[in-house]
Amino acid sequence: MELTIKQRIALRNELMKLYPSIPESQLVLGDAGISTDNIAFNPSRKLNWNTIINETLKHEMILELIEVVLSEYPKNEVLIQLKKELSIDKSDNMDQKDSEKVMDAQISLLKSFVSTGKIKVVIDKLLIISKSVSKDYENSVILISAQYNGLEKDIINGIVNSQNKLVRENRLRLALLATINNLKSEVQLYRKLEEFNLNVDKEISNEIIHDSFKRSHVRIEQSESELQKVIGDRPNYVKKSWFLKGLEASKAVGRIYVKLTSKFSGTGFLLKGGYLLTNAHVLASEAFLEGSFIELSLPDDSNADERVYRYNFDPSFFYVRPLAINKEGAPEEFKYDYALVKLLENGKVPIEEFGYLTFEEDIEPKKNDPVNIIQHPGGEIQLFSVTANEVIGNWDHYLYYKADTDKGASGSPVLNQNWKVVALHHAGKNEESKDGGLRIDEEGTVVPANRGILIKYILKDLKTRGFTF
Repeated sequence: MELTIKQRIALRNELMKLYPSIPESQLVLGDAGISTDNIAFNPSRKLNWNTIINETLKHEMILELIEVVLSEYPKNEVLIQLKKELSIDKSDNMDQKDSEKVMDAQISLLKSFVSTGKIKVVIDKLLIISKSVSKDYENSVILISAQYNGLEKDIINGIVNSQNKLVRENRLRLALLATINNLKSEVQLYRKLEEFNLNVDKEISNEIIHDSFKRSHVRIEQSESELQKVIGDRPNYVKKSWFLKGLEASKAVGRIYVKLTSKFSGTGFLLKGGYLLTNAHVLASEAFLEGSFIELSLPDDSNADERVYRYNFDPSFFYVRPLAINKEGAPEEFKYDYALVKLLENGKVPIEEFGYLTFEEDIEPKKNDPVNIIQHPGGEIQLFSVTANEVIGNWDHYLYYKADTDKGASGSPVLNQNWKVVALHHAGKNEESKDGGLRIDEEGTVVPANRGILIKYILKDLKTRGFTF
């Protein structure tokens, strides 16, 4: 398999963002079952991943590497597109004999891993492969995985002796070897079924295309005005400059690592003067500041990668508005849920390089107005919510909207079409949540929604304490 220059650069840049260090790159290669014996790892991220990609291409395992990364970052659009392109290329350019050679090489590699005791690597590899084979084959691999996890748990709990451990490990090896030996026949059977389904689909598609062609020639005299229409109350297209402004605003948004929880627990954004605004449930007290930091990023000179910088929090300036407690001692609805803290310079890049976000206090979004959210869901790379993002309610201190968020998005800025902050995101419920959603109006309407505290109330609260921005 070969990569175009464009594909190679896209893959390299994405991988070195996700796995910037040598240990991280070695770990993901191990998960993909790719030998690292002949790879000369390099401290330079670009050189490191160039070398890794070259070696992976030699062994025809680029798709396997992409699949393992996607199992960790399933929403990565660059890798999803690359997998689609490479899968098409592979199916178009590889005949049956070449395919069998690659499969034989992969089977031999898996067997060698079993013989050298890399049971976990083989199981993880087979779990990925089995999803593309058959449900029965996948279930057999899942069973072996459960047996392996059970053995590991017993070892940790000290309830298995060395003799029993050896017996169970040998059983696992034998089961894995049998499963690997069945892989080729399972894949060949699956391909026959797939070809049958594909032929049926082609026949149906040809009928649809033929019918559509006939109907399209009935009348083609429509005017240009009849062919082009805005769907809905207003156009939803935007100028290119709108995206550029959004990218500029995104520099002031980062992900927050909290040492107490040992993970990236939320999102925050910069205000004028080097201050950071996030949720109180992200930075709940001064104890949450020690050893914690925010990561902010800037594009590099080629715009192909991002440079990431960490900034610690200044415990001497920290103000938090936590949950209110009613007389019975039970939590009331959030009224503010915000934390304000100053950042410490890191001696590398001044904080002012990232800019800061400004506010829209006077004009509140109305129902059906679009709002946009820049966030770090799941502590992952920065993502934008700019579609299916209508406001569905504006009640009490809160703004309710459809824009998607996920864990780790707490503290994200909710922005209008001018990229000005209108709310601080802090909560959301969907159909699967308790009550089936959030209450969005005085009448008690409950619908799936995300919610932010209107920024005007936060600014008003800060002003009563002497802060102005």
